[in-house]
Amino acid sequence: MRRKGGAGHLRLYLGGALVFLAVVLVGFVMLPGLLSKGGYSLREERAPRLPDGYSLASAYYRLDTAKIGGGIIIEVPLADRPGVLRGLGLYTYRGGKWQRLGDVTLSKDGLRAIAQVPSPPATLAVLRRGAAGFQVMGTVSDGESVSPQAAPLINVLNVVAYQPQPDGSLTGGPVHLQENRTYDVVPVVTSGIGPSNAVNAILSNPNSIQAHIKALVSLVVQGKYDGIEIDYLSVQPEQRSQFTKFVQELAAGLHQQQKTLTVMLPLPRREGAQWNDLGYDWQQIGQAADFVKLAPERDMSVYRTRMPEVLKYVAGLVDPKRLVLVVSPKATEKSAQGLTFLSRTDALGVAAQVSVKDANNLAVNQTTTITADNLNRQAQLVGMVWDPATAMVMFSYRQGGETHTVWIENRFSIGFKLQMAQLFHLGGVSVEDASASPSNADLWPSLQEFVATGKTVLLQPNPAMLRPDFEVSAGQLDKTNARAGVVQWKTPDRPGRVQVTLIVSDGDIRVSRTITVNVTAVPSPTPTPTASAAR
Repeated sequence: MRRKGGAGHLRLYLGGALVFLAVVLVGFVMLPGLLSKGGYSLREERAPRLPDGYSLASAYYRLDTAKIGGGIIIEVPLADRPGVLRGLGLYTYRGGKWQRLGDVTLSKDGLRAIAQVPSPPATLAVLRRGAAGFQVMGTVSDGESVSPQAAPLINVLNVVAYQPQPDGSLTGGPVHLQENRTYDVVPVVTSGIGPSNAVNAILSNPNSIQAHIKALVSLVVQGKYDGIEIDYLSVQPEQRSQFTKFVQELAAGLHQQQKTLTVMLPLPRREGAQWNDLGYDWQQIGQAADFVKLAPERDMSVYRTRMPEVLKYVAGLVDPKRLVLVVSPKATEKSAQGLTFLSRTDALGVAAQVSVKDANNLAVNQTTTITADNLNRQAQLVGMVWDPATAMVMFSYRQGGETHTVWIENRFSIGFKLQMAQLFHLGGVSVEDASASPSNADLWPSLQEFVATGKTVLLQPNPAMLRPDFEVSAGQLDKTNARAGVVQWKTPDRPGRVQVTLIVSDGDIRVSRTITVNVTAVPSPTPTPTASAAR
């Protein structure tokens, strides 16, 4: 770590050997013949003008690389917010402009950025994008651990831990504050759903409003939190002015204590040429709160048509830099019964439903059919496909005569949602579930790329990766129609238990389901009874 009056250290690993370059803040150090004959020089210089929205996270170095060839791994000491990966990238300055060399990771102690490049650059520095305040937030429930991929990237952790009571008091918590964390901790206070929830009771009584404001401010101060988020999504329209005043007074109380206020608001609805704000004054709330989160649109079938309209509308009422887009790592299932949400692995588990025809009556050397039940195109299902209308991987299946459609969020689809944050110049993105659960989609690499470059990567999965695959532990498979979700299986020539496996993928990860069937010997012919002559 570079400090005033001290020395930093830049390490280069070439071809498996370590070259240690001691960087003195004034001048340079010659390195004679460590890998070959000759010398190498390195010096720290004044950095050229940075692009808008970027800041130096390390010193700016010029390296004499004339006699260094091949790929190298570089470790650069960080002078800006060590331990925080968010927004970092390795850059070089050439041809009169900054050029990004690639992503970086952090050393175990968080003091150095590590990057691998195909050839040594003549100049290098670690830059951080988003210094002006782009927010990466993550939400967990109280008691859940934060994803290791999220921890170095987020700058705000929201912990769902508290609930309001009708008299203005609070229940829940406290939130455990991890030592040496690199992010702010902002607890979430959530109310119930429906007109009779505690928030509407509070808003109907001026004394309860004041008691609630006092309780919230005291909670933040005494808990040593960095702010508070309120998710009160069922405020009655007739209490619009009371809620607005409540937010304004709460924000003022928190700001006096140098704390922040985040407010989650439900998406307004377009009704003809007008907008229904559902009882919330976006303009006044947006002026008072530090950040306004947009509750996510849950119906993926309308997401890409509705969200641009909503964002255009609310960005005209609230400074876009205060707006935070909420995204979810969950899959969404829609049927006539409504919407349900499940993890990515659970969604792929539904897709991996497999069956064997006549499974209870299989004999050796018999040909039968193995079917991916929920991906069977021969049964007029669509299979696992990329849906351009939703920019997501999806499949549909039937259950009890009812069609269920499942959309799977992953590293491909999240780019198309982050694109909206880019197009509308939003101030942040929040991941709805930032827990360490391995069953959720890993959105963090895509978020890291977005924060580092300010651009979204819009890619679709390889269609071949979406095709189901089949395996058996014995016998032979004819995979001619595997793409359609159906294969022919010739059972083995010996009886026994056989494992049948279906493997499915969303283009990012693979999930399998295995069933076991019993293959019997060919049964002996049943004797045909004959009539005997009467005596």
